[in-house]
Amino acid sequence: LKKDVLSFKRDLTNVLERTEEQDNSEDDGELEHRLHTFRDAMLELSDFKSHLFELNLSVHNFLAEVNTSIQMNNKAKFERAVHLKDDVIELYTLWDKAHHQTAGSIASTEEALKKLKSFENELLELRDTLRRDAKVIKEKGGRKPKRVNSKSKNSSGDSGISDDSAGYFTD
Repeated sequence: LKKDVLSFKRDLTNVLERTEEQDNSEDDGELEHRLHTFRDAMLELSDFKSHLFELNLSVHNFLAEVNTSIQMNNKAKFERAVHLKDDVIELYTLWDKAHHQTAGSIASTEEALKKLKSFENELLELRDTLRRDAKVIKEKGGRKPKRVNSKSKNSSGDSGISDDSAGYFTD
């Protein structure tokens, strides 16, 4: 049972290491790959959960069997094996941490992928708009531009003083 506990701990630690947040990527292919890795890890964790339950049951059965034995050397054996309970609790804690970390990694990677795809779409729209604008400018380039009188361009022709305002000035 101790070997099973150690093996399980090593496997969970490997999952934790694989699902740690990595450098931010600008490549959607890499993000897709990371998302696939995280989802695989989540499936692996689901499988681990059932094995962890079986290991927990085995440890409890073993401790119950050793504890009910009448022989004195089994009592000493029980006292040496009681730490297996703590080891299983530690495995549940480690599994919980790996599960939360993996779920968080999946969520953040999905969000990054969503933002990247949105940015790519907006970039394509911008490119299309720039191409249309360039085409319009090119088409207008063949015609002579109209000259606009600079006074009428920035002025409405009104002096800004109304006929009624004359009454406010006194000598």
